[in-house]
Amino acid sequence: MNMKNYRIILLAALVAFPLVAACNKENAESGIMPDDEAGLVSLTLSATGETEDEAAPKVTFNDANNARWENSDHIAVFDGSGKRDFSLKSGTNTGATALFEGTVASGYSNLYTVYPYAAASSLSGSNVTVSVPSEQTVSASNKVDPSAIVSVGKVNTSTMSVEFKQVCGLVSFVIATDNIYKVIIEGTNIAGTATVASETGVLSSVSSASGKITVSYSGGGNFAQGKYYVAVLPGTTGEGDFSVAFVHEDGLTERQAVSSEVTIARKGRKAAGTVTNDNPKVRHIYNKAQLDAWGEGMADDEQYFTVYLEADINYGSGTWNHTNTHFNGNFLGQNHKIYNIIVESTTKTGFIYELWGDVSNVVFGSSNGTSYDGVSRITHKGNAGAIEYVGLFGSIQASGTDVVNVVNFAPVSVPSGSYSTRAFLGGLAGFIASGKTPTLTNCKNYGDITNNSTYTENAAQIGGIVGQCLGAPVASGLKNYGNLAINTGASYIIGGLFGSLDSGASLSNSENHGNITIANSGSSQPHVGGCVGVVYNATLSGCHNYGAVTTNRASVTYFGGIIGRLMSGTVSVSNCTNHTGADLTVASTASSRVVLGGIVGACLNGKDNAMTVTIQDCKNEASVTNNGAACEIGGIAGMLDSEYATDAHTLSVLNCENTGTVSSTAADNAYSALGRELRIGGIIGSSDADSGLCNLIIRSCINRGTVSVNGALTAGKSFRVGGIAGLAWYDSLIDNCKNRGDVTCPFAGSSSAGSAVLNMGGILGYIEFRTASRYQRITDCVNTGNVTTIRNVGNQYLGGILGGGGNKDAYPQISGCKNYGNVSTVRTANSQLGGIAGYTCFVLTNNSNFGNVGGGQYNGAVYGDNNAASSSSGSKVGNGVVVNGVSAPAIGSYSFASGSQTGKDWFTGWNGNAAITVQVVAQESAPSF
Repeated sequence: MNMKNYRIILLAALVAFPLVAACNKENAESGIMPDDEAGLVSLTLSATGETEDEAAPKVTFNDANNARWENSDHIAVFDGSGKRDFSLKSGTNTGATALFEGTVASGYSNLYTVYPYAAASSLSGSNVTVSVPSEQTVSASNKVDPSAIVSVGKVNTSTMSVEFKQVCGLVSFVIATDNIYKVIIEGTNIAGTATVASETGVLSSVSSASGKITVSYSGGGNFAQGKYYVAVLPGTTGEGDFSVAFVHEDGLTERQAVSSEVTIARKGRKAAGTVTNDNPKVRHIYNKAQLDAWGEGMADDEQYFTVYLEADINYGSGTWNHTNTHFNGNFLGQNHKIYNIIVESTTKTGFIYELWGDVSNVVFGSSNGTSYDGVSRITHKGNAGAIEYVGLFGSIQASGTDVVNVVNFAPVSVPSGSYSTRAFLGGLAGFIASGKTPTLTNCKNYGDITNNSTYTENAAQIGGIVGQCLGAPVASGLKNYGNLAINTGASYIIGGLFGSLDSGASLSNSENHGNITIANSGSSQPHVGGCVGVVYNATLSGCHNYGAVTTNRASVTYFGGIIGRLMSGTVSVSNCTNHTGADLTVASTASSRVVLGGIVGACLNGKDNAMTVTIQDCKNEASVTNNGAACEIGGIAGMLDSEYATDAHTLSVLNCENTGTVSSTAADNAYSALGRELRIGGIIGSSDADSGLCNLIIRSCINRGTVSVNGALTAGKSFRVGGIAGLAWYDSLIDNCKNRGDVTCPFAGSSSAGSAVLNMGGILGYIEFRTASRYQRITDCVNTGNVTTIRNVGNQYLGGILGGGGNKDAYPQISGCKNYGNVSTVRTANSQLGGIAGYTCFVLTNNSNFGNVGGGQYNGAVYGDNNAASSSSGSKVGNGVVVNGVSAPAIGSYSFASGSQTGKDWFTGWNGNAAITVQVVAQESAPSF
């Protein structure tokens, strides 16, 4: 039809109901008879309609519903014991009056009635609770829905008669053309559950209210021309909020709002204006044809429409042919579902390819909202290396866009075949454009995300919710349950929720449950996170990963339980958990370098600017396992680094906890071009600050997981293993941290050369470069885990707090620390073991050891090797400590000068060099934490 035609909507005749025209009829027969069922008696009631107010304006009610009772009518009767069903007595229907019969409890005192029976809910005193439906159906014979003509009454038990009182008013509307599919009335509390006085029909309260009533024509087709009515609860709707809309056959809708306040009284009437819309901007979608009509117009001139999805749509396994589309309106799903739909394209791919507007409350790819329909899919089959975005929405292109409570069950993929697109895939969206600030709230993806593209040139990205994000979304309450799989040799950025986050983005209170796997194809670098692959200048809080992450790729790999790699800017990661079962595994022994962490894989800046990173109140519960080669691996972070920085970086790990096993079976250093060696810790693997511009703080962290190393050592290489950190460089502070997990090297093999080195510490494995102004500090830390190895190889430096260090200077400091774990090895030559430190040239202050030491060539209750550069004060040793089978001397103070002295080697291992004073004190039991 010509959309410029005018439509007239009359808000009129808010008057009597079908019962009203039947006025002043004589009471029919009544009576009481005994009933066979114990405690019940049979009654016959005479029912009439409410007497019309003679002073009120009148409308002939035959216009509305042919005023008469129907033989199929039932009424509800409340007798104080329950709701009873009374049916119309055969042959007694005289139109305005009828007899109803049923049974009630014999001890009743009052009887209250509701028409129709289905509208009655409960009785409280003399008030009844009734329901006026928000879905009403009219026909040629019933101009108003009989189920909506709700009336109530109190029975006159002397005459067994009842005069019903109307509850609602009527709104009339006129259908003047042949293509009107639905009529929608909107207002304040116009339908729903209401409490009314049974004797008067007067409304007292409304609960479970609806502000919208949809009127359909009997049979589901278009309305026949004529005048119809809708029943509404009485009340007042504010200015501009009361409206009537005509939905055309194709879903396009004409709507007129009443500018004034509208009050609808019981038995009242109101009139309203006229619909004058000649450029409608609303669609209501009830079926597949209307969905297609919207899809066709979406790419043309309907970008600014408001779209109401009014019903679940079964697309019948059809292919959505509107993939190259953009939408700048408001799509209101109203919790409906679109299912059995195939979205497939060789170019732009998405149910909505470019989203500029809002989408809310819709389920895609499921008929019941809880499981996949088995048919729906979003598939891209492009070629020639073109960049394409693939998802329920291919891309989100605007600031201010709201995507709320959108759920996708359809798998998203580039399938197997000769498809070579550089594809960015997401369960919700493939891409968020640069500089845009959409809001994503309470969205879920259940569809698997799979990329089998043959493209191998440049990096692409995939995410359970969003593939690539260059904008700054505010995202919360997101959940992904789909598995993510990469079967291509290209470099990839992969995240259980987002492939990447950038530009000040925020992600909070979100979960990934999908597993992530990367096939052994190609040698390009993947960056993989259980929640986010790569983060630039963004904030994550309250994020949880439950999905396992596994790679077989023979390449440099960065991945973490929450984030794969932090790249630049200010990044905050707080209150995030990688949960039990969300194991991180490098399965390929051919992997040339692995950076792996339970929360963050690596902080490795890729831009020349200052970087501030805070990882706080995070927890890893899963196992972290490397079967590759050179590796930085940690229970919380694999590597915190400023390798490429030209400005100072501050990297903080605060109040974090690891309970998962951290282990590596790495054999040697295949990635020797960067000089990487094995660095592994319960909290972080390495602070690898080659530039000397990294300030590292690890404070109040706890490791409860075993830290374990297996595999052979190559000549000249080393293992650096710690309960808290494997390696610390330059300006590093480890403060108030606790380790309960054993630090072990259970592999008994030998190395290819004696120059291989093993450094193991209950808190820190190894200290690297330092200067007088930039050095490492370990303060107020506690270790209760054992530090042990059975490796019969190379040089070994083992300590209850620190394994060893590189330069012979006195800059690093260890103070206020306590060790309760045993330190041991089977090596009897070229190994140095100490209750506090294996090899030291540092400043030690007020440290205590209560663990046994033995098995090395040089074993000491405090030091393994007391280098001349060392200084020590306030050291304490428990009187229960045993060193290489020798018990501690008696409680007291023991002082030794530099050089060899009798008894000194029990405290210091190699008894030369620095002077030392130690107190032997009463033995302490290890604390619990």
